[in-house]
Amino acid sequence: MLEAARVVIYYHSLRRRAAYCAEAYQQYFLRQLAPAQISLIASTPSREHDLQQLRQVLLEAEEVVVVGGDGSINLVAQLIALQPLRLTVIPCGTGNDFARDLGLSDWRWRMQAELQIDQVSIGKAGKEYFINHAGSGLSTDLIALQPRWLKQMFGRLSYSIALLRYVFGPLSRRQQVYRRGAWYDCHIAAVSRFIGGGIAVNPLGSRHHEQLQWLALPRSNRWRQLWILLQVLRQRSEHCSELEQQRSASDELGSADAHYELDGDLRGLGPIKIECIPAGLTVLRPKASNPVNHQGVFS
Repeated sequence: MLEAARVVIYYHSLRRRAAYCAEAYQQYFLRQLAPAQISLIASTPSREHDLQQLRQVLLEAEEVVVVGGDGSINLVAQLIALQPLRLTVIPCGTGNDFARDLGLSDWRWRMQAELQIDQVSIGKAGKEYFINHAGSGLSTDLIALQPRWLKQMFGRLSYSIALLRYVFGPLSRRQQVYRRGAWYDCHIAAVSRFIGGGIAVNPLGSRHHEQLQWLALPRSNRWRQLWILLQVLRQRSEHCSELEQQRSASDELGSADAHYELDGDLRGLGPIKIECIPAGLTVLRPKASNPVNHQGVFS
């Protein structure tokens, strides 16, 4: 058993389920710790305010429980990357790709499972960290095509709806990336196997790899593009010759006339230096019946 420690619970305040789960975890930890050893923090509309608030309470913490989605985890990662502070993820977002990568689905797992500590890779773009991917082109356009009301109404299905809106929408509204003498509809660097609510852009990836998976989608007509995207959705991206792919620890992403995003949040104009950060986060996860080897598979 892990020793009891000071705990910070950070939850997505706009999601009822996240608020419910956060309250349940507060009660769970209260059965083990004194009230003063537990901090419950609700998210606000201001990212900077949340960062400042968390920065103060995390100074003395040993575990931070994030009850929310990838955006909430990304925010916390800015403060705890490369630190010994343990991260617990309770999936209550729309995509939950980081949690999916760790094999987490049941929100009660931290209360029930025997635990182990693991160190997993993340990415870095300039001075900011990302937990799943960095993207430019198609992935930035999808942000505008997937507003909050769409996520709330359709959940994970909203990612597929946004993709269809992109493929069959006006070509003039697309943002394209110019790199190495050619035009691309999309440029992505992925540390996670999944992005966009479970789309396996990196099916052979592992959180224990020390390289990123890079994907570039050359500019093409909408029907050819649709065919390529279908191959990705079918987890056949490794065999799709039209999709340029490589693995490397670092490279530049995007171009000067195209925005880039990190884990689904717009950040600025490229190009931006991207690098893999091995063992960037220390996470808690359910203890496996067999040990995990360095390739992230059971041996």
